[in-house]
This record gives sequence, structure tokens and C-alpha cells, in this order.
Amino acid sequence: MDNEEYLYNWIFKGKNKFPRWRGNKILKYPTDLILYHQVIWDKRPDLIVETGTAYGGSTLFLADMLDIIGKGLIVSIDYKPVAQPPHPRIKYITGRTTSKDVLNEVRELSGYRKTTMVILDSDHRRPHVKRELYHYSPIVTSGQYMVVEDAWYKGQKKGPAEAIDWFMRTPRGKQFELTKIDDQFRACLTRGGWLIKK
Repeated sequence: MDNEEYLYNWIFKGKNKFPRWRGNKILKYPTDLILYHQVIWDKRPDLIVETGTAYGGSTLFLADMLDIIGKGLIVSIDYKPVAQPPHPRIKYITGRTTSKDVLNEVRELSGYRKTTMVILDSDHRRPHVKRELYHYSPIVTSGQYMVVEDAWYKGQKKGPAEAIDWFMRTPRGKQFELTKIDDQFRACLTRGGWLIKK
């Protein structure tokens, strides 16, 4: 079984094996959590915008990483979150990630912060990821990452990988560089999705 097949089975067939962070289910591969920790430690963002709350485990993890650096806020958005674990560094928004009201609230929050990072991990269908890339890329600040989750699996038709390919050819996409930060691990769900703003 190759890495891609293993990851596919882990995601879609092994949901009872998901890790937990402080008791909350976290839909991330452990190597991805290490990558997020490294980036937060190195880049020290004032704001992290996360689309797709789900069980809230990754949101809580990110908030704890901000506690380590001593600053920052997480804004986590989901239309139907399963759980929203509390933390003083987390602000939850319930709504569609590309709705006008949600985008206006996120833009307002980002306007008060010097540095902003974005993680796109909600609906993984290509049209939705394209909309998120278009709307959220302007709030990412220079030197910070925009991470497109689940772009690793090229077999997913009409998914995040194709959305990234499209985005990188657009004027907004030309402000970003696709990095290889994920190459340090053989297996991670964020492979091919680490874009940094120039």
C-alpha cells in the first residue's frame, strides 16, 4: 500500500482512529499538526482564519499554539459545526464561509491585525475551494501562509488540487508561491497546499 492509498483509507475508512487534542476529535494527520506548529512558531501570526470547524479539535490546537507564542486570535468558520470547544483565543462564526456577511466580518477582524494566516478546510469541492481562494487570499499578509487542506490526493476529481492550479494562474494567485515545506514528511494531508504570500 503506497502513501496515497494509506492516507485515503485513513481519512475515509478509519474515522474511529482520528486523534484527539485535549479530548476533542481532530481531523488532521499528526505530521500536519507538526507543520502547523512550526509555521506558527516561525511566522507568529496575529490572526489565523480557519474555514471548517468540524469537531473543533484543530481549532483548539491552533489556539494552544498561539498560547505558546503569547499572542493571536483564531477565527473558525463553519456552516454546521459539530462542536466548538471554548478558548479565549477562539472566535467562532457560524455561517457559509463565502457568504457576504461572513466575509465582511472576517475582513473587519483582519483589519485590526498586523499579520494574518488562512487555512482552507471546509467544503473540498473544486468550485467552493476556488471561491475561498479568491475571497480569502487578499487578507493573507506578506510572508504568511494560506494552506489548502486535502490537496494531496490528486485522485479527487474537481477537488482542492485543481482549485490551486487554477488559482496560481490568476492575478491574486501570482502574489503567492507554492512551497515545499511539506516535503519533510512522507505523509501529510496538507501536501501540495502550502502557499506563502510574497
